[in-house]
Formats: sequence, structure tokens, C-alpha cells
Amino acid sequence: MQLSGTSIASPTVAGAAALLLQKNPGLTPPLIKAILQYTAGQITGANIVQQGAGLLNIEGAVRLAGALRADISTAVDRGSIKVGDTLLRSGATMPAQSSTLSGQTFRWGGYILAGGSHILASADLFKRYQAIYNPALVWARNNVTVNGTQVTNIQLISSRVIEADVLAGSSGVFAIGVGLSASIWSGQGVTLSQGMTLSEGVVLGDGVAVGEGMTLSEGMTLSEGMTLSEGMTLSEGMTLSEGMTLSESVGLGEP
Repeated sequence: MQLSGTSIASPTVAGAAALLLQKNPGLTPPLIKAILQYTAGQITGANIVQQGAGLLNIEGAVRLAGALRADISTAVDRGSIKVGDTLLRSGATMPAQSSTLSGQTFRWGGYILAGGSHILASADLFKRYQAIYNPALVWARNNVTVNGTQVTNIQLISSRVIEADVLAGSSGVFAIGVGLSASIWSGQGVTLSQGMTLSEGVVLGDGVAVGEGMTLSEGMTLSEGMTLSEGMTLSEGMTLSEGMTLSESVGLGEP
């Protein structure tokens, strides 16, 4: 049976979310979305607009959910967890970041879409708590609100997370997902040495180490040691896959 459209994608992804909560009731909604995106498979030849983060991979998502703490949502509600705190269960390690389905093995996409214009990667997204997993926090480009109140100084992302915006290059949201994922797994991208912080309305990658002569969009060249302040905007005002897209399979995007 082959079906397409949001009418079938929505219940499929809802069922996947239910399986994750069954495996780990402590997950928050934004964390569930991040898990589904990170573990997604890539569609050959499809760009980010067409596939979002990729194909739904329930097997990988359930394994990753099972490796995480079961008290995350409670800790978020109580305010007892902060950016950089461990997310892994006691004694657990990050699971193998690939899946085998119907005899075919594929590597997870390895990235998530965040803030409306950022591509973030690295296993540290799940080894450590990120502020974006708080359901009360909404991040849209350089604006962040918590419980509806705008904030101007907050750490959003922990250190050692990879900012992969630069890998999309001039293609932006039309970058091919397979190529983007392959570049991330080969070690490319900008590793945040002190995390990503919103400071008076500007998202800063504090202490970002960039290679000498690396060009980051709009012809701006950053020399060695210079701090990357805003990164590269992915197609101003464009939504990355509104809801869930299915084309003979389920696509996971940034709603």
C-alpha cells in the first residue's frame, strides 16, 4: 500500500510519538521532535524543503528515547535541570547511530532543525540537556520567549554541539539532505566551544572556533579565532516543511 499526504503522515508520526512516550514517559514534546528528526533517514536527491529532516525511523527513535533519563519533563517543570546537564540514563551510552530495516542498514540523518534558521548536529544534543527541549520556550530566529514572555539573555544550546548552517552553503533550505548528513558525519561544521546564547536579541555562538579563511554566506570571511555571531540564515521567512510531508514515506520537518 502506498499513501501520501498529511492525512496519513499525521497519524503515523502521532503513533511514533506515542511509542516514544511508552518507552520513556519523561520526554518533552520538543525533545520527541528532536529525536524523530535526528534519527531520520535521508531521501536520495531530496532537499530540506522536500524532505524536512528525512524519513521517519521509528526503530532508531525508540532506541534513542530508551537511552535518555525518565525524569526529564519533571526536571524541566521543577526548574532543576540546566543546559549542559546529562540527559542519558545512569550507566547508559549513546546508542549506535544507524538502523537496519528490511535488511538495509542506513546511518541516521544526525541533525535537527531549530530556531527557524539553524541546523544543529552532534550526539551532544542528546547527551546534554538543551534549553530548546523546554516546551515553554519558543525560539524564532533572534527572538526567544518563555511562557510567552520575551527574554534577551539565555543559553539555548550547550557546548560541543555542531552548528551546521554553513554546510548548507548558498543553497540554504534547498541543500540536499544526503549531502548535508554526509558532511556532518565526516566531521564538518562549526563546533560550539561555549554553546549558543541569546544575548540582547542576537544569537551568538560564543567562542566558536572557525578555520582560517572559512567563508560563511554573503561573502563574509571569518579569520581564525573570530566569533561567529549570527551564522547563516536559511531562506528568510521560509518554513521548513510545514507539518509532516509524505511522499511514499514520512518526512520530518521543522513546523
